[in-house]
Amino acid sequence: MTDIRRLTAADAAAFHALRLEAMAAEPESFGTDILEEQAKPIDRIAATLGATAVFGGFVDGEGLCAMAGFARHEALRERHKGRVWSM
Repeated sequence: MTDIRRLTAADAAAFHALRLEAMAAEPESFGTDILEEQAKPIDRIAATLGATAVFGGFVDGEGLCAMAGFARHEALRERHKGRVWSM
């Protein structure tokens, strides 16, 4: 069974581990350096999950195995646009 839901601060460790795995496999796909990402404290990652829309996929109780974030542009003339990240 697959479950997709918005990630919360409680998912920070799983999100960080999956992100590091993805960065190691495809470093050119990320704007952040893996060493910089590894150094981020877990409370900063938890705060990011609390402030942005990041969704995770969970398959058959195996834990987090997919992720995608969405951010809407904040400028008045850009609010109808957004970007998908970390997919």
